[in-house]
Amino acid sequence: MKKLKATWQVDTKVLADFQRGYEMNIEPGGLYEVWLSLEERPKPAVAIRYLENIDIWEVLVDSQVFTQSTRRIFRTGTAKPSPSALAEIQQMIADQVRHMEDQKFLKFISETT
Repeated sequence: MKKLKATWQVDTKVLADFQRGYEMNIEPGGLYEVWLSLEERPKPAVAIRYLENIDIWEVLVDSQVFTQSTRRIFRTGTAKPSPSALAEIQQMIADQVRHMEDQKFLKFISETT
């Protein structure tokens, strides 16, 4: 009997584009806009480096480097206020739990076939 090996991944780009309202490709060195926590308005930012494993970008804002979720980077002039930090953390945890549960389910299916 053959064992099925399966993995599952969330396409975070599609999710971020859906939440943003338009498709976007972030490029290192590109000029974007971010809405930092506790700020009254969005700020211009330069994308520096993508941290692949956690879907985060390092961005340069006002001569300081910040890490920002891909979901919180926008085209210039289109930034939306970010959800509260607590809501964002809860969403990230829920996404991770969902991913782990899906992996368990796929493992179970592969072992029973």
